[in-house]
Amino acid sequence: IYYSLIIIVFIGATNWSLEKNVSNIKIIYGFIPSCFATLIVILNLYTYSKHLVYFIIITLFFLQIIFDYLLIFKQNKKKIFYFLRIPLSSIIILIFFINLFL
Repeated sequence: IYYSLIIIVFIGATNWSLEKNVSNIKIIYGFIPSCFATLIVILNLYTYSKHLVYFIIITLFFLQIIFDYLLIFKQNKKKIFYFLRIPLSSIIILIFFINLFL
């Protein structure tokens, strides 16, 4: 759980830019994964249902892929999104999906 949260936060942080004029949408979008990760850590520490925590993580990965495409990669058409980001995120989602039903 914690390793996947590190991945979610890292992916959100890679969208930050050190440019002088960064749009507010990219700033908020880069910060949101950290907020959700904090929420999941709190839920996990209070021993909420593992199924709920796994479902939230699966949902976050799906949303992050969708919003990454719409906000960042749709204009740039980078190959890294198609050949690296989608397959790796899909593997993580599949692992959590399997754990959800075991």
